[in-house]
Amino acid sequence: MKYDCVGVGMIALDHLVSVDRYPETNSKNIARRVVNQGGGPVPTALAVLGKFGKKCAVVTKIGVDAAGTFLKAELTEFHIDTKYIVSDAEITTPEAFIIVDEKSGDRTVILHRAERTSLIPGDLPEELLRNCRLLHLDGHDGEANLYAAKKAKENGAAISIDIGSAREIDARLIDVLDYAIVSENYADEYLQKNDPAKSAEMLLQRGTTLCAVTCGERGSYFASSDGIYHQPAFPVNAVDTTGAGDVFHGAALYGILEGWTVQQTASFASAAAALACTKMGGKTGISDFSEIKGFLKKREIDTHFIKSGGVETDV
Repeated sequence: MKYDCVGVGMIALDHLVSVDRYPETNSKNIARRVVNQGGGPVPTALAVLGKFGKKCAVVTKIGVDAAGTFLKAELTEFHIDTKYIVSDAEITTPEAFIIVDEKSGDRTVILHRAERTSLIPGDLPEELLRNCRLLHLDGHDGEANLYAAKKAKENGAAISIDIGSAREIDARLIDVLDYAIVSENYADEYLQKNDPAKSAEMLLQRGTTLCAVTCGERGSYFASSDGIYHQPAFPVNAVDTTGAGDVFHGAALYGILEGWTVQQTASFASAAAALACTKMGGKTGISDFSEIKGFLKKREIDTHFIKSGGVETDV
């Protein structure tokens, strides 16, 4: 089978708790809502692609426990091939505890991930890396990510990465990327501080075809051979920002796979991320084509490019 996208990265079971306001020290608070669902940059991006009809597979590591069983079943619901997931009875599946401020939609994440949940090159089957159009990484497990990127690239795949926090990424990995979408935090720390447009341009100069820096409410800055493009964020009444960036990545990868222009890809990804903020939880917030198309149409943005595989219903 030829996959549209293979993802390599960490996964976690997210426990989301919404509160009236962020708790003070030594206080007791009422949970307004509790949601449990899968998280992680790569799995959430793949869930977007799977929902939009793309063939995807994931390589990640989980324990042989209830959390791992839950995550695997959820990925299957999004039509993601899970047969390459590494299950290890000696580890505990990573979990994240997320406090969501109902007033602002902002969240605080506490991740519990044992070191042994890291992927190693031996966890990555060559047959899979030989059979994908696009390889999507999160940069967390450096040697495994680099191995996967080199093997996939040797077989003609494009390589993309999601860098969502300010952490150093192996320069050898950066140099083999075709697509990079990074957070403003990463850009400020390792690229051009306080200038996302220049940061995007710096990534382009490293050999990427398309790159972007995401800046939350200030939108995103894309760089390509056509120059710099700024995509404003769409204002919404945010309920929860958890996973919105990962949804943005998934929607952007969809545009890349479809061969859309930078502007089309950017507006589609921005709309998908904005809508994700109106629901609690990253996967809950993945909208379908008709909802994204209607959202853009209301803002008088051309949507004729949003067509694919019979999964779209017109608005």
